[in-house]
Amino acid sequence: MKKQEFLKLIRSKITFLDGATGTELAKLGMPHGVCPEAWVIEHPDSIATIQKNYEAAGSDIVYACTFGANPVKLANYGFEKDTIAMNRPRPAGRRRRWFRHRNDDGHSGDSCRVDRRP
Repeated sequence: MKKQEFLKLIRSKITFLDGATGTELAKLGMPHGVCPEAWVIEHPDSIATIQKNYEAAGSDIVYACTFGANPVKLANYGFEKDTIAMNRPRPAGRRRRWFRHRNDDGHSGDSCRVDRRP
């Protein structure tokens, strides 16, 4: 989505975004402690199901599962060298079909590092 399209959308109505993707992935079987971005690549139907459910619930914008797809976060799982690959859209064809009037926003979020203590 281009910046002007986004601004037009949010100025025209209350805009709904998805949320709690990690919680939804866990409900679909993603184990605790795994890299969500890697798990979604291995289980593409999981994110497709979540996105379809968000659309049915009325979301205008649906994030891709790339929130932690940056080298700092991916290093926690040994995937820092896979950052570019993990930020590629998947599965683009399905998203475009389900969200032809909506948006799928690839999003890289939190890049802070949290040290975990035993």
